[in-house]
Amino acid sequence: MQNPIRRHREKQWLKQLDISLLLGVSEVTISHWERGARCPSETMILKLAELFKVEPQTLKTELMSYIEEKQKDIKHRIRVQNN
Repeated sequence: MQNPIRRHREKQWLKQLDISLLLGVSEVTISHWERGARCPSETMILKLAELFKVEPQTLKTELMSYIEEKQKDIKHRIRVQNN
């Protein structure tokens, strides 16, 4: 499953730098969001949704699904390594 922030960003032919400049955050922050290392705040979700022209709740739901899937994958890899 691809991160929804990355998917929406690439769909609009935007770079991480473009998003960072538009939102006033660092490019590293965008990278963290896209890797699932950090989650954007509610305020940033609203700004991202406006930028991507999607409903904020839709983006939030997509992000939560992505994070849950990533957590399941990590737990699975840990189980496999421990067996």
